[in-house]
Amino acid sequence: MRTWLLVLLFTMLASPGWAAPIKIAVPVPAGKKSSGAAKVRSALVAALNEQGAKAVTNGDADFEIRLTVKKAPKKRFVAEAQLLGNDGKVVKTVRATYGKGGAAKAGSELGTALGRAAVAERDRGAAEVKAPRLDSTPPPPPPPPPPVTRIEPKDEAPTLKTEGRGNKPKSGEDQLLRLSLGGGTQMLSAYTVAVDGQVTGLAYELSPLLLLTGAARLHVPGTGLLIGAFVSFVPVQYSVVVDPPVDPAQPKGRFLSIGGELGYELALSQWDDGGRFVLTPLLAGTWASMGVDSQGDNSVVLSYSGLDLLGGVRLGVLPTAALALEADLRGGLIVGYKESPTTTGASASGIALRFGGGARYWVNELFGLYLSVGYHFRQVGFSGSGSRVGFFGDPQLVDATVFSGDLQAQAGVHLAL
Repeated sequence: MRTWLLVLLFTMLASPGWAAPIKIAVPVPAGKKSSGAAKVRSALVAALNEQGAKAVTNGDADFEIRLTVKKAPKKRFVAEAQLLGNDGKVVKTVRATYGKGGAAKAGSELGTALGRAAVAERDRGAAEVKAPRLDSTPPPPPPPPPPVTRIEPKDEAPTLKTEGRGNKPKSGEDQLLRLSLGGGTQMLSAYTVAVDGQVTGLAYELSPLLLLTGAARLHVPGTGLLIGAFVSFVPVQYSVVVDPPVDPAQPKGRFLSIGGELGYELALSQWDDGGRFVLTPLLAGTWASMGVDSQGDNSVVLSYSGLDLLGGVRLGVLPTAALALEADLRGGLIVGYKESPTTTGASASGIALRFGGGARYWVNELFGLYLSVGYHFRQVGFSGSGSRVGFFGDPQLVDATVFSGDLQAQAGVHLAL
């Protein structure tokens, strides 16, 4: 009986409901008395207490809330509250617009939303500690077999060795056509709109997304000429929380890239076992787009597309005929950049940069495995103003600049023909 009581006590203490209350620092906001800032804070603190959080003005706290109240048109006010972790990163930002007599309601809405976010962030951090991530890195390929020593009769004529592609052991690297199919994750997706170096409220970051890819490469016989084509698809669903709300509030979309490349492989050095060091100059074109459901004239997330014209180089090392290690770097211009249903500006032009690396291992002449990681950065500048609606307090969207970046990791299979 005593053992059962100890087990029950340990279970109750380990459950979320028995966790220590979350301490959230809520400094007193600056502002005129007529703005109702004090009432907003009081109602926010009360709402936090209802969510199981303890509001403090200073001292050691798990989170901090930065509350600002600004005047809006038509005798209204906008209260913005940011929930920050101990590392200074913003966990959640919420805004509420209110008029005369609405300060308490606005504060209650802000406190409820941030209190739930703080509890969720605390629980998520606890789950990550209790459930460590498993290492998903595949084991390294087995080492090549040791060389076999062959003793030749003395009276046998010597064998003449010549260098060239035809003398190395066969692998998928030597085949005419290579097809690839893979999947992975777009680990990082960031989008920023800035004016004169000041970031606006139109910036956002996405959680890791599913990535699907396909590719084909043709090696022209008797030459080092390579012709390639590729496609990638990433589905996404946004959650847009603004006031006034947009419709739909959770628009769906997709990242889609289709492109081709032309290269010429130059063997800088070769080894008898099929290994070599190669340099491949590249020319590539990629049509990159992000399509999303329209949210009307007040769309926060826009669809966009453009053509990246890139030049670069790929370095490859083949320690053996079965293993290939590569790194590539490409840069160039963005042409034909378009946005819809509204625009950030006019006369868009920009630059694009891609870099990454990967490894291939051929199980036999026809079947191989690969891993790769790559980052794509784009910067597009506009002249003049567009039809896009910005947030209150942001600078006017004139001569704005859009930055975007995607970090992708994938694994897949090669089929050689």
